[in-house]
Amino acid sequence: MRNVGLTEFLSGLVPEMLVPLLFAFTQLGDPWFLMVTATLAYWVGPRYRLLATRDGARVLAVAVGVLAFVEGAKAFFGLPRPPAAVTLVPKESFAFPSGHATGSAAIYGSLGALLGRWSERARYAVAAGIAVFVSFTRLFLGVHYLLDVVVGLLLGAAFAWTVVRLTRERVVFGYVFAVAVGVAALVLTGANRDSVVGTGFALGALVAWLAVREDLPENGASTVATGVGLVVVGAISVAALRVAMPSWAVVLCSLFGGAGLVGVPAVQNFSR
Repeated sequence: MRNVGLTEFLSGLVPEMLVPLLFAFTQLGDPWFLMVTATLAYWVGPRYRLLATRDGARVLAVAVGVLAFVEGAKAFFGLPRPPAAVTLVPKESFAFPSGHATGSAAIYGSLGALLGRWSERARYAVAAGIAVFVSFTRLFLGVHYLLDVVVGLLLGAAFAWTVVRLTRERVVFGYVFAVAVGVAALVLTGANRDSVVGTGFALGALVAWLAVREDLPENGASTVATGVGLVVVGAISVAALRVAMPSWAVVLCSLFGGAGLVGVPAVQNFSR
């Protein structure tokens, strides 16, 4: 299953003009999109009665944990991507397991488990459909082998199941677990920037949850808080990941970013 044959065949079917479209579709499983999806589920899901604030926080715990998990798993296995002649978009990181497949299965799977709308069967079917679709885009783009995405889907589903179970009684356990996964990723990656940011976000989210969990409104974040929060937390996240700065500043940005993810809905209560 980790043979270039299938990947080469599928990527060879893609006309050059369709590569941008596939690249757009694959963003459904990109870390930035998954994090925004989980964040909005927590911030505004309660307003539209899609899920309770507490359940939104559980989805967010899955998100901050699984991104660090992917970094650690890739470093642990250290398996390369398909050869450059096969790939349709440039990729330099390790390939196994597929981060897009793992993240998609985890985030959409947790939403399938915790959303309060539609039947459970329909929710899981949609979640599985999106995760599998994202996985196929990775194969058609030539950036993964079949085994990468199959194992990624299984690991992501297992990660979501674990966090959902852990948080059944107390949400804080999900954030503690995310921090533990982040620490493991730090060790496995040699504390590269992505793992530092992932761990910082998890720790910031944990501290914020302990601080504001009693002050969270039942109807989620206001429109103003959501808009401002997206801009501020988004800017902090980009700075932590991409802007050249000392290591201590990366850590600080990560902590504030994770705290912002959890704390934005509580801001309106403190401002009254």
